[in-house]
Amino acid sequence: MQGGDRKEIRAGLKSTRARLYEFFSVFFRGPRSAGLLALWPGVEESVAALCAALGSEPPELSGTLPPEPDEELEREFARLFYGVGRCTVALSESVYTSREAILCQGALREVSRIYDEAGVRPAGDLREADTLPFELAFAARLVEAERPELERTFITEHAAPLGLSVCAEIEKAPPEPRTRRAARLLRAFLKAERDLLA
Repeated sequence: MQGGDRKEIRAGLKSTRARLYEFFSVFFRGPRSAGLLALWPGVEESVAALCAALGSEPPELSGTLPPEPDEELEREFARLFYGVGRCTVALSESVYTSREAILCQGALREVSRIYDEAGVRPAGDLREADTLPFELAFAARLVEAERPELERTFITEHAAPLGLSVCAEIEKAPPEPRTRRAARLLRAFLKAERDLLA
């Protein structure tokens, strides 16, 4: 794919891409996140359309997501992300990039610096600035703000690698069908984004 084609796809799918980043940001904040239901319609179709536009494979999906957050989705989140299951999946970039695999390391300082440079300070606990929900929300803002160089750098160096690492860990964890479905969509989306921003 030529650079002009990528630029045209980026422009044509700007709102779709921003909406997908926002959906996944909200989803990985937790099943009771406000706004999850408003963002869900069309997510699967949007990921498939982006994959088709780039000539990449759409995700293989099984199971379904509920029409609204329910207790089973909450239990999946607790087992996967809150440390109450057999395998805890970290949502922090520092865990995947630091030698010690612990929170609040170099990635946190690096993304915080990028947020400051962009004039954006994520709401909430700043120690969570390198978590998947924060990084995906920031990526959505970059797509909407049309800051192509910062968008490319942040997504390819931070948000996409983190998201793909989290998705890989979800695949290795004991089966949690609803969260695994969302993770497969996120993985396909981030792989398409990497191709688009290359």
